[in-house]
Amino acid sequence: MLHTGIAWDVERRFAAGCTSVTQLHSELLAEHAPVTYAMVRAHIATLRTAPSGTPPPAAVGAAGDRLVHPSPHGPE
Repeated sequence: MLHTGIAWDVERRFAAGCTSVTQLHSELLAEHAPVTYAMVRAHIATLRTAPSGTPPPAAVGAAGDRLVHPSPHGPE
């Protein structure tokens, strides 16, 4: 499993159109991220199979709670 900060980077790049595990892994290694190719491949696999509208895996906390940015309008 990828660290939350690293997962967000991968998800951002994936959403921008970079779907190559090799490219993403290389970019992360260049930033000295503690990841293996298998870790990146597994995370990308979850992004490829996630139904539209499903929050990315990094957006879910350890307890299964969604992590969201606070709304400036207060709770809904």
